[in-house]
Amino acid sequence: MFTAFPLVFSFGLVFTDWDLFGTPEFVGLENIDRFISDNRAHNAFIVTTKYAVCAVSLNIVIGLGIAVLLNQNVPLAGIMRAVYFLPSILPAASIAIIWRWIFSGDYGLLNWLLSLIGVMGPNWVHSRQYALVAVIIIYVWQLGNTILLFISGLQNIPGEVLEAAEVDGAGAWKRFTRITIPLLSPVILFNLIIGIINSLQVFTVVVFMTGGGPRNSTEVIMLYLYNNAFRSFRMGYASTLAWALFLYILVLTMVAMRWSKSWVYYGGE
Repeated sequence: MFTAFPLVFSFGLVFTDWDLFGTPEFVGLENIDRFISDNRAHNAFIVTTKYAVCAVSLNIVIGLGIAVLLNQNVPLAGIMRAVYFLPSILPAASIAIIWRWIFSGDYGLLNWLLSLIGVMGPNWVHSRQYALVAVIIIYVWQLGNTILLFISGLQNIPGEVLEAAEVDGAGAWKRFTRITIPLLSPVILFNLIIGIINSLQVFTVVVFMTGGGPRNSTEVIMLYLYNNAFRSFRMGYASTLAWALFLYILVLTMVAMRWSKSWVYYGGE
């Protein structure tokens, strides 16, 4: 009822023109033709892709770095794990409102901190150059799940393997790159796949932070889809955008899985 029916129904709407109230009118491939020639939809996919590439890459790199630090026997490590995980369970709307205040060009906390070191901060959410950067920062800030998964993976690495490498003269960096990373590669792949799926469907933060502006510089595909469905009442075209996004995510996931065969190591192999 809640999965199969909406999928089948939305696929049927791809070939119709429906305003949510009347009877769907069959239009054939008109919505697909419109999507092919819709520059705004193409721009939304480009913006979404830029966001996903930057956000997921930073999320994995920074998350792994913090996980390595928190996996050490350092004071208050348990409390720090909870602190890093907390943003992952906060409501997205609340996060966006808080960060909109932080990024405010007039009274924002970030620009005030920058002014203390003599740097004049930009008007983040109203700048075409920095608005998308601000949204990416919020995504990276919510890396609690990534950190916990990396910590779990690090704790499953056999200590005797690292000790044997150290006895053989391998330094900390070589142990990290030659042993830790390969043994952690399944977790890296999992975080990559989940990151791709989640980041390409970003919506709430963009709505409350920028509304897609300025000048469509942060208009991601989910926001463009929403506007077509519930503001312009073009459900047929919105369904076309939804299926285009689904196919895009599917292709990227398949490519990532295919690529993983060259660098992911499983202990049982």
